[in-house]
Amino acid sequence: MPVNPVETCIRRGGTDPSTVFVFPSDIAASLWLETALDITGEETLPSRRFIAWDRFKEDAVQASVRGKSPVSSVLRKLYALSLAERNKNAETPFFSALIPPEHVESGSIFASWIARALPQLGLWERKLEKTRGRAGAVLRGDGEYADEESADLAFLKADYTQFLEANELFEPSWQRPPLKDTGKRYIIFFPEAIEDYDEYASLLGDSAFIETITVPRPEADDPPVLCIFENTRAELAAVALAIEALLREGVSSADIAVSVPDLETIAPYLLREFSLRGIPYEFRAGNPLGSLPAGRLFALASECVSTGYSFPSMKALLLDRLFPWIHRDLAGELVSFGIRNHCVASWRENGKDIDVWEEAFKAPTKGETGDWRLRDWYRSLSKALRQMTGAKTFTEIRNGYFAFREKFLDMKKLSPEDDAVLARCIEELNALASLEGKYALYTPQSPFAFFTSILDEKKYVPQRARGGVSVFPYRVAAGTPFQHHFVIDASQNQATVLYSQLPFLRQDRRLALNLLEKDASAAFFSMYAYCGYSPAPASASENANMTVTQGTLCFEPVPAPRSARFSFAELSFSGYRIPHGYFLSTEKSGAPQSNPFMVERDFLARVACDTHVACDTHVAGCTRAVGSNDSQPVFPDRLYSAQKRGFASWQKANVARGFAYLENAYGARLPALVERIKKKQMSGTDVRVSQSDLKTFATCNAKWFLSRVLAIEAETSDAELLDERNLGLLYHDVLKRLYEFIRETDGAFNAAHVKAYRERAQVLAGTATADHAEFRGPIAAPLIEALSRRVTDGICGILERDAEILDGFIPEFLEGDISFYRDGIVYYGMIDRISRRPSDNIAVLIDYKSGRVPSPSVYATEENAPITDFQIPMYVFLAEESPESPYHGSKIEFAWFAGIQEGDYRPVLNDNAIISHGKKRGMILREEFDQAMSSFKDEARRFAEAVQNMNFTRPDKLAWAECQGCDFRKICRFTYAVRP
Repeated sequence: MPVNPVETCIRRGGTDPSTVFVFPSDIAASLWLETALDITGEETLPSRRFIAWDRFKEDAVQASVRGKSPVSSVLRKLYALSLAERNKNAETPFFSALIPPEHVESGSIFASWIARALPQLGLWERKLEKTRGRAGAVLRGDGEYADEESADLAFLKADYTQFLEANELFEPSWQRPPLKDTGKRYIIFFPEAIEDYDEYASLLGDSAFIETITVPRPEADDPPVLCIFENTRAELAAVALAIEALLREGVSSADIAVSVPDLETIAPYLLREFSLRGIPYEFRAGNPLGSLPAGRLFALASECVSTGYSFPSMKALLLDRLFPWIHRDLAGELVSFGIRNHCVASWRENGKDIDVWEEAFKAPTKGETGDWRLRDWYRSLSKALRQMTGAKTFTEIRNGYFAFREKFLDMKKLSPEDDAVLARCIEELNALASLEGKYALYTPQSPFAFFTSILDEKKYVPQRARGGVSVFPYRVAAGTPFQHHFVIDASQNQATVLYSQLPFLRQDRRLALNLLEKDASAAFFSMYAYCGYSPAPASASENANMTVTQGTLCFEPVPAPRSARFSFAELSFSGYRIPHGYFLSTEKSGAPQSNPFMVERDFLARVACDTHVACDTHVAGCTRAVGSNDSQPVFPDRLYSAQKRGFASWQKANVARGFAYLENAYGARLPALVERIKKKQMSGTDVRVSQSDLKTFATCNAKWFLSRVLAIEAETSDAELLDERNLGLLYHDVLKRLYEFIRETDGAFNAAHVKAYRERAQVLAGTATADHAEFRGPIAAPLIEALSRRVTDGICGILERDAEILDGFIPEFLEGDISFYRDGIVYYGMIDRISRRPSDNIAVLIDYKSGRVPSPSVYATEENAPITDFQIPMYVFLAEESPESPYHGSKIEFAWFAGIQEGDYRPVLNDNAIISHGKKRGMILREEFDQAMSSFKDEARRFAEAVQNMNFTRPDKLAWAECQGCDFRKICRFTYAVRP
């Protein structure tokens, strides 16, 4: 059996203060430090004796490079930004390829890429020297470079070297001096899993005080086994059940870990499995500070200032419930003010920046008076944000942040978790502030933007008390001492680990330098398989598979417990996968462990099936054969807390309920409601009905009740340049005044005067736009011309069609209110236009549509089938039946929709032989419209009865999809109901 090399080394050298253990990752180093206390029996051990490879490189090299400090990733980025700025200001740019000349002004965008390449320039230079002068080599024998990119990299290497020397820094990955013996003994574990170990192999091999321990190899007769599942859901459920079984056996959750390659995709499903089964877990994957809710404060502040306090950025900052605003009421009021006053964005005019909020406070819309408290709070907030984001140094940013926090945030209301995130952000800011004293020359032009970029890069893992199953991204927890480790999705695609040297080079350049990829997959699998730790005494075994380089320590091998369980799903969430080639032995997943959720489902399905005669009908989930009479259903042997809560909720659902308006009529139950309906919907004892009432009511009684009687409206959450509803009102207003002008000047529409009509429409559109309250405010002036043009263009299309088919028609009835009493119902509406031809008195009823135009097919119903749109039937009915109508007693045989945006008519009622609409389809004759008229009258009677009886119940046959898409679903809550 392979040995556990880490445990073996710690047992023999753990108490030696001169021995330092070096691991591939920080996670492995910290976990083995904790485990070493159990192995050695020591109460404490210095953390400096258990370090990661990156820390070792700095410590070992620094001992040989006296008087210099290792360069940090932040300093590399500061240097790269400074270099980009120098390149921009140089008479002749330094670079031809790394920063293309056409992008020299925005060269800072290349800074992050350059900073990442800097540590590898030493290797690049050494590889280049080895190929000097060869055929096709990048570096020719005369020292010249064969391409611009290589020349740029050489310049970058030289310039960066000068930066390091000038600031007494060194690049750890560049150093190759003989390591100095300081009395410490280093044991480096698993070099095969360290990406850049090969660069240091020769240097370390010559040092007698450094030992390297290679990865254990599996026994040929007992290789690790890969368990194969049909799909990922089955795999995750099996892992959760296996962990649950371990916990029931008494294994501590802190001794169990799960590693997942595609953690971002898998995590929600895996953690759900844990939560449903009550398995405690600790999510050990870090997220960038800037992406965390509390860390977003700085990015949101920057967005507000950089966009001139645009409405979306202000809304995102002010309505974020995480930030504990001292004056939350003012924050909400400011957003509402922005919505009402269309504070979409600021703009630049005549070389001057115009603040849309300041302009809105000068002349607010809708006749509201300016709120000086709101104005002063906005000014104070915008000033604080500018001071913080526009600071010239990191110290000024810190001062600005604390001033902003003191004035606007109540930090006592911030949760401990979010407070810790903000504190971590300020730690990064403090580190930057401490750097700028020594490296002031490299302070970036926009310190705040640099600070937020650092927050976007720094990973943060919340500090939690241990006590749950640890969930890691793949690789970071390889070689850790967990007693039980589950490795999920060990597929060829996800679990393959390839290391590439100088990845910033193109593939052809990498091949020219003899740079090949290194497959480290097997090393990681073996680390997972043979590095677990069991506190039980381990007996010695032959040291057959452990390799130790020449050194002074004596090792007694400790057998490695088989701690890892590898699994793989043939069908993942993203498609089919194949198992990783490392595994020579695989096995199909056997019968799943007892799953209370599935057992409960089968139990309930079987019980339900038992209620059917001869079980000749199936309930979903029942697997019993039709007509069988087999054993009784089995109840789960245990229940999770989620199942218990669900059962309790089910029991509560059986409790007798009180009155519910969705199921019962109000009647005279609520006098206040009776009075409200009388006031809003009745004239004496008659019920008022409009086509819009019927359209909503025909869909759902409850929806009509909530929207019309209770007057509940969907809140507007955004400031908009154009409100389509109000734009429609604008169209109607201009059309009414235009056709009044035509009637007054010409008496009837005259196709010869279309040009004059267009000019008049343009004048009317301009004045109507300027006068309309919804289009006042700070952004009105720049938009009036555009709005006027849009309104004019839409109306001119209708004028063109009128010139073709309604020439000589009198625009006789224009937006007239009309009503009609019959059988306890008051029908009322507003007809946009009725044009009449004097020669034969043909009348055309026209309804304007600024948005979507209904299809005539909505009125062509089958016998006894209800219609769903009531506009044309209602207006035709009023025009024909109301004594107020000039056409009372006549038949309306032509009724059209006018699509303003399309500039065309869509006829519903029409005789194409009299007024031709070409090849348009769907038109019907007046006598064919009787079925739609009958359906309209039936719906009006049903509506009146419902209002009289206060009946606003939900229709039984209403489609579930209709409820799902309803704006009132969160008030009605039908879709949330739990029924026994």
